[in-house]
Amino acid sequence: MDERIQRMVCSRSRDLVRPSQRRIFTFFVSVPREVPLGEYEILFGIEAQYLPVESYMDQARQTQWTEPLVFHVKHPFTGKKVFISHSTEDIQIVRELEKRLDNYGIQAVIAEDVPQPGKVLEEKFKSKINESTIFLALLTEDSVRSKWVIMETEYARQIRKPMIPLKEKNLRYDSPIEWIEFSKYDNPDVIFQRVMGAISTIQPSISPMGVILGIGILAFLASLMFGD
Repeated sequence: MDERIQRMVCSRSRDLVRPSQRRIFTFFVSVPREVPLGEYEILFGIEAQYLPVESYMDQARQTQWTEPLVFHVKHPFTGKKVFISHSTEDIQIVRELEKRLDNYGIQAVIAEDVPQPGKVLEEKFKSKINESTIFLALLTEDSVRSKWVIMETEYARQIRKPMIPLKEKNLRYDSPIEWIEFSKYDNPDVIFQRVMGAISTIQPSISPMGVILGIGILAFLASLMFGD
């Protein structure tokens, strides 16, 4: 765990728990701006002492650690939704983009993540594009051979959806739309920064984060330390 986070969660709470009782505690963690965005794991130590004590040895405390709890340091949701049109061959690039967009409060809309059995695929894609605020086309050697990517891109252009075409270098693709070049071999952060740069020209940029995360922890002390 990042030491900067570790220092902030070192809080203590004392409470008397009788046999078969349970206590629920809520911890609030204030995250400074300099902490990198992403996922963090926290372990909570539950320290118990049997009372009443009759000798010095009885005063020894026992500590039991919880399983790692994962929380996400990220910007609050901005309301922006980016539909990513892509080939299944490029899903790794899409997942990296999805993770980084989420860190900045932007939802990546990936059609296959929203199963709708029985729905006509064309209607489904059009509906998801309509619901999105930005359309991003990942144009690669694989995707330009996909009828769905071409159909989605053309539909987004027809309805004048704000669009970000990412075109792979050296790909021959005729389009009246200005694109941004990238390489599959670029670092995911490089591709993400190009996408964010394009988003900032479409909509106001995202302000720096000042976020307070509330982490609700269910600490069942009696069950952990004394049994039911």
